[in-house]
Amino acid sequence: MKARERVAQLIKVWPESYPGAHCELDFRSPLELLVATILSAQCTDKRVNMVTPALFRNIGRRRTMRNAPQAAFENAN
Repeated sequence: MKARERVAQLIKVWPESYPGAHCELDFRSPLELLVATILSAQCTDKRVNMVTPALFRNIGRRRTMRNAPQAAFENAN
């Protein structure tokens, strides 16, 4: 079974295996979810949800985020 087939199978059974599961991270787009997920590896989801609104408001667009210096992320809140 190829990876795509395994993923398709998982997508089908996931809701049955984990009913009521939801993401604790606040996001409005796939890019915001990706950034929030990366940040959540370093701290709690609660903390991520506290700092990401300012981050996304200030440098949330893909092009802006791609070109932003690291300091913009470190000082986002």
